[in-house]
Amino acid sequence: MPEYTHKMLLALSVGIVGITFAMDAASANPANCAKRPVMVEKLNERFGESPQSTGLTPSGQIIEVFAHPGTGTWTILLTLPDGTSCMMASGQAYERLNKPAGHAT
Repeated sequence: MPEYTHKMLLALSVGIVGITFAMDAASANPANCAKRPVMVEKLNERFGESPQSTGLTPSGQIIEVFAHPGTGTWTILLTLPDGTSCMMASGQAYERLNKPAGHAT
């Protein structure tokens, strides 16, 4: 797998945040939404994915990255304050970056 730089990760993070703020959660495909416990169970059962990181938006939504470090699959969930989670993106080639907090390159 290629090694990503901190700048590339930052650009990806900014892009994800931008997409999140630009997207109206109500317009998410209902077929990709369910209560969070159901979504978490499905991601674990189908793909072996587990939570890897999380963040809170200013509007009270939770963004989570689920991944399987062995297979490289990943999924981004957006959870609304009412507990509904929607799959926002998924893919392959997940790579965990072990950078200390506050570390910039």
